Amino acid sequence: MESICCFEPFYKREDVVFAPRDALDSIRERSLGLYLRKHKRERPPPPSDESMYSTSPIDVVADCTKIIRFLLRDSNSDNTILQRLHQVGIEHQIDAMSVVEAALAMWYNGAIPVITRDPLQGWNPAFRSELQYDDNGEPFVPWSREYSATKHASANLGLVSILMTTDRWLTPTQPLLKVGSLISRSVTTLLYAAFLIAPRMLEEPWAEYMRHTRPEETMRAFLRSAWALWRENYELFDVSPPGIEFGVTLGEVKLTSDGMDLITMLGDDDWYCPDISHPIRKVPGSAWNKFLRNHKQPVFPETQSQAPGFQAMIPSSLLTLARPFEKYYFELRSRIDHVRT
Repeated sequence: MESICCFEPFYKREDVVFAPRDALDSIRERSLGLYLRKHKRERPPPPSDESMYSTSPIDVVADCTKIIRFLLRDSNSDNTILQRLHQVGIEHQIDAMSVVEAALAMWYNGAIPVITRDPLQGWNPAFRSELQYDDNGEPFVPWSREYSATKHASANLGLVSILMTTDRWLTPTQPLLKVGSLISRSVTTLLYAAFLIAPRMLEEPWAEYMRHTRPEETMRAFLRSAWALWRENYELFDVSPPGIEFGVTLGEVKLTSDGMDLITMLGDDDWYCPDISHPIRKVPGSAWNKFLRNHKQPVFPETQSQAPGFQAMIPSSLLTLARPFEKYYFELRSRIDHVRT
């Protein structure tokens, strides 16, 4: 996105530099109160992004929509964020909730090429004269600051809203309070995103975007992106970046443009797809299984391996870690030999 390269939304928008913190805190507190009053004495299961796509007892999109509608009922609210949404609605002769939906549709239009890793960045394939091709023959559009700033402006403002509301309150342990805290933070981020994006309705065909999307679809995509950046419930999973245990950097391992394959340039001058025995690959089975099978034999071979041995590639940093144990081992061995003699 453009903001990764020049951070344009951060320094050009006063409502980002001087974020309305009091208004954000007020929305979050009121949202939490509304959710807890509605679901008191309930014990909901932990929400997940999968609950957005199923008939889970926790319908995140529906809960957020109901709370936002309730907050927007008062057109004379003194909350800075809600005031702007009502004012933009008056200018475009629509209600404040439609302003939120239009803003999310604008965000969706700018963000979906990035989310889907579209090599054409959302351009119409008819403009073939602008295309170039990489070494694998895949089409891509050369990066253009002007195009990127225009195409991804609303998406960047949505990203800013997510980053500006990542601060967590003290994580509660009571299940209902924990879910309520997540819902209230989601509502706050949604309304702040609409607050930042809504002024751009004068510049973009928001009505056309709304005709080609559904409000629940755009809200679901936004919340899923927000949860991914917040790393919600990340601590519940035993995962780590590939190769972090031996110091692999982001410049040495990445995903392909379609997000389907892991590639690396460790030990090579070019990117390649590592085989199943490579240390950066996380596959079912023990680490010993991978270590002993790294002479590229099947995990479950039909015949006994004919290879006379195997080659192990160990980072030199491990030698430094092993020296204290090596020294301790030889000391014990010396003592044992001394006692025997």
